[in-house]
Amino acid sequence: MSKIELQFADRSIQAPEGARLADLLESGIDARYPDVVGARLDGAVVDFHTPLTQGGKLDFFTVGDEDGLAMLRHSTSHIMAEAVQGLFPKVKVTIGPAIENGFYYDFDTEEPFSADDLKKIEKQMKKIISRNQPFERDVMAAKDAIEKFRAMGENYKVEIIEDLGVDTVSLYRHGDWVDLCRGRIFSIPGR
Repeated sequence: MSKIELQFADRSIQAPEGARLADLLESGIDARYPDVVGARLDGAVVDFHTPLTQGGKLDFFTVGDEDGLAMLRHSTSHIMAEAVQGLFPKVKVTIGPAIENGFYYDFDTEEPFSADDLKKIEKQMKKIISRNQPFERDVMAAKDAIEKFRAMGENYKVEIIEDLGVDTVSLYRHGDWVDLCRGRIFSIPGR
């Protein structure tokens, strides 16, 4: 198996190509970085799930950092979409990024959400969070993901994948709920 070199502020290590940040932290450097939620590899944000395919400078960050907060917000948008679809199964999801002062998710629904609906959604989000389930990353051939989302009735996801023009895509699962996602999800396996 090929190795990659990862440089930290005070040392370098050799890691197997394809190792995830979670693997590195679980292998013993966790004690040095107990509050890590993600890292920047040569400036690019990586979450706990994404395989590292190249070496470089690895800078860890916490939820108190800008990138960590963005990761938490992005993950919260997934939780919100999961809650919405749990309460309103006919709702279709589009995109749900973190933004400067929070997060959002675009929904396609026949009826706008009421103030009462928003209270139900918030309550459902708290219930989902209390389950303490990790996010899990799956990589799938784009054509298979298109078929998966088509079978789910998620036509916006089909359009997004078709527009990407890539061979593979990543999906993030949270319990039984799954969504197309480029990554940058806040999840700390084993903690």
